[in-house]
Amino acid sequence: MSAELTDLQPDTEAAEPVGAGNAVVSCSLTGSRSWSLMDRVPYRLVVALVTLLVRSGGSKDLEIIVLRHQLAVLRRQIDRPALTEPDRRLLGANAAALPRARRAGWLVTPDTLLRWHRRRIARHWTQPHRRPGRPPIAAGVRRLAVQMARENPTWGYRRIHGELVRLSYTLGASTVWQILKDAGINPAPTRNSTTWS
Repeated sequence: MSAELTDLQPDTEAAEPVGAGNAVVSCSLTGSRSWSLMDRVPYRLVVALVTLLVRSGGSKDLEIIVLRHQLAVLRRQIDRPALTEPDRRLLGANAAALPRARRAGWLVTPDTLLRWHRRRIARHWTQPHRRPGRPPIAAGVRRLAVQMARENPTWGYRRIHGELVRLSYTLGASTVWQILKDAGINPAPTRNSTTWS
């Protein structure tokens, strides 16, 4: 066992790996015993370490941030993770910066990222919808029109309309007529309480 360890020579020219508490030491394998060491190390681990050493520090840091965030999301959930809008924003922004191969084990598929992006763009550019037809008349204006009609039995709907316009309310004379009709108030000549009989 000690003979195998002496065959491993530390590489002093290699750049120091980037990451929080990363204890990876790059080594050059020399000697005849190196192949026996390679036989015991799983192939995937070696490939992962080599690619980790080749990649730039910025992409490693970005991947670490994404992985930590995914872990935080998974810790909050037991079943299917319910991502919030900030989660979607972070994953979408980091997906644009990482190469496609590094997004293989993510929580979301590329289709999901594209759907989030389309929804965000649509929300940004969508104007508030107006209901078709005339805008509704406020309840206060309706009450005021009915109050004017009851307190002034000789006023018709045109006079009430004129008084409401003078008070800076914007509505049509036919709207006042409809308000009085809905309230069960008859036209002005038949409303007059003064009779000769």
